[in-house]
Amino acid sequence: MVRDNNRLKTLFLLPSITGILLFMIPIQFHERWTIIVKILADAISGVIGGLLPLLCVAILTISAVMAVAALWKPAFIMNSDILRECFRCSPVWVAVRVLGCVFAWVTYLRLGLGG
Repeated sequence: MVRDNNRLKTLFLLPSITGILLFMIPIQFHERWTIIVKILADAISGVIGGLLPLLCVAILTISAVMAVAALWKPAFIMNSDILRECFRCSPVWVAVRVLGCVFAWVTYLRLGLGG
């Protein structure tokens, strides 16, 4: 019982300490104070920065298309725990995903109302 209790404490403490280090502890980097997550985000942005908007739109599009497909409960979604949990949702939430996808594409393609 004590061993299980220590294991649970460890499972709680490790992610908590990691989160504190990543998000709350400032460090000096290139003569400026920042947090580790900002450094990681800047590094990722430097590598794939130009692709980030398209990557986000692609992820939203896949999510919307798969949510619409899940309405018909195809076997490849229903037989996969992860696909079922990610994409099976109520028709209202499917509409929200599709609407979000449309807004993302309108923004990405800069199809605004003017100005």
